[in-house]
Amino acid sequence: MPFTLAIASSAFAQEPEPPGGEPQPPSPEEPEQPGEPAPPEEPVGDAPTTGGGSLPRTGWDALLYFGLGVGLLLAGARLRVLTRIKNVVERVRRRNTETALREALEPIRAARLSPTAPDPDAGPLHVEPSTPTARRLTGVSETD
Repeated sequence: MPFTLAIASSAFAQEPEPPGGEPQPPSPEEPEQPGEPAPPEEPVGDAPTTGGGSLPRTGWDALLYFGLGVGLLLAGARLRVLTRIKNVVERVRRRNTETALREALEPIRAARLSPTAPDPDAGPLHVEPSTPTARRLTGVSETD
C-alpha cells in the first residue's frame, strides 16, 4: 500500500510540459479600446475546458487508478473479514460453555426422544432396517 501511494504522489507531482514555439507579437491593426470589454470567445467543437476533472491522459495513469481501486477494494474486504472474526470471537467468549453445549445438543436429543412415523409412501427403492435397534428406532417393529 505505501508503494502505490508513492507512485500516486509522483504521478500527481509531475508538471505539465511548457508550451513550445515563440510568442507572437501583438498585431497593430486592432487597437484595444479601454471602455468596451472584449466579447468572450466561445469554444468551437470539442475544445477542452479548463474546469472540472478529466480522464487519465496515459495508460499508466489508468493503470495506476485501477491498481489503487483494486488495492482499496482488497483492503476493505480484509477489514470486513477481520471485523466479522472479531465479532464471532466476542460472541463465543460471552456465552457460557455449558449453555452453548446444551443448545448445540438440544436438536439431537429432541430427535432421539420423538418417535419417527413410518413413511406411508415408501416407494419402490425403500429398504427396511435390518437390525433390531434400527427397527425399534424407525418404528418398523411396531407394525410387525
